Amino acid sequence: MKSVYGVSPTLNEIFSLVEVDLQKVELSLKANAGSALPLVNDINEYLHDSGGKRFRPLLLLLCSKMCDADDDSAIRLSVVIELIHVATLVHDDIIDNASVRRGRPSVNAKWGNQVTVLMGDWLYMTSFSLALELRDFRILDLLIDITRGMVEGELLQFQQQGGTDITADEQLDICHRKTAHLFSGCGRLGAILGNVDLNKERRLEAYGHAVGMAFQLIDDLLDYNSDEDTLGKPVLKDLEEGKTT
Repeated sequence: MKSVYGVSPTLNEIFSLVEVDLQKVELSLKANAGSALPLVNDINEYLHDSGGKRFRPLLLLLCSKMCDADDDSAIRLSVVIELIHVATLVHDDIIDNASVRRGRPSVNAKWGNQVTVLMGDWLYMTSFSLALELRDFRILDLLIDITRGMVEGELLQFQQQGGTDITADEQLDICHRKTAHLFSGCGRLGAILGNVDLNKERRLEAYGHAVGMAFQLIDDLLDYNSDEDTLGKPVLKDLEEGKTT
């Protein structure tokens, strides 16, 4: 990536560029959340107003900038990634019987489990519909692999629930599947959009994976040493549900 001066940009220049793109991601999230059903619109508006860190879109945008990728495609895929992430959250809240998300009543607490399951499905299908418009099978294959890996991570964690003999490697594998796999995918997607060589793609994938693992380990720790007001969701849930983290 080159700056207007023809030299490598500073971090401030990069983050300024990404800030503009993140604003476009927000607008696109709202624009692609419409439906003929008022209920879907109400839930989507509620989810959007709940906010979020947009950490995964930020990672994808940064990696795409490093690879000189097309901005419009990167913004579209950032929306796809965020929709997949939100879909997992609304499904997870049902599994965990959570009543609070981002400091507000969770979707399942407000609309019930049946509606929330279907809403999560709607978000998944909307995300893949947007991705399909790019007509790139490498992207679709990666998104399918990511989504399947996240589901497998939740299934593995469910199998281990209540157990005390889980090893560190097994727990790290769960962290990889349910969280870091999506982060590593953000790195790869930025590289794919930029059509860079395989070596750079793998390096960005490894970077995203490392960020994702750190993110999940910190999230697990905060469940024990933070409070609900700060975290925006109930604490000690892992302990309550018998999850050894």
